[in-house]
Amino acid sequence: MDLKKNITINKLLQKSKFIVSIIIFFTVCLIGSISDAASKTVTSVTDLAINKPPLQLVAIENDTQGCEFQVFYGSEAASAFVFPQSTFHFNAQKGLPLSGKDLMIIKCCKGSFLPVFVQYGGVASGEKQNGFDGPFYLSMWLHYPQVPETSKTHVRCMIKSGTIGTIGVKIGNKGDYRFVAYDNVNFIV
Repeated sequence: MDLKKNITINKLLQKSKFIVSIIIFFTVCLIGSISDAASKTVTSVTDLAINKPPLQLVAIENDTQGCEFQVFYGSEAASAFVFPQSTFHFNAQKGLPLSGKDLMIIKCCKGSFLPVFVQYGGVASGEKQNGFDGPFYLSMWLHYPQVPETSKTHVRCMIKSGTIGTIGVKIGNKGDYRFVAYDNVNFIV
């Protein structure tokens, strides 16, 4: 009799282990599909905010007396050459679409100023005005392409809804770099 009870108990345990395995399998599948859907949502928000920002660099102003600058963007060769006391305007229809993937480098090739690196950072914290998207942020830093975040200057901005914001970089006479808002962009102080 004991042997029959043990066999019956073993069969019940095997069946319950099988049922628990099925429940675990379906739970894992459900969690996987939910996390996959969530990651697709995050990817699309990230893609919009970082890879396809509504922001373009359209000009570089050089206010120096004798320094010349080369502009590099992404993996391309020199995109522009900026002479002293002049402004370089990128193609008015195109500009340089700033993205979180690509760096823009402004390198002093005649003079002694440090190179500056510019990159679109993505979505930022803060309040936005009605009729504007964002806030977004831009980063600017000197010396090397890879520096700690503490060495970067971050600037927040809002872009007028439904438009593409246009900005520029101004190189001051003493080698100071700053962002300039042209159209559809408000910087947040």
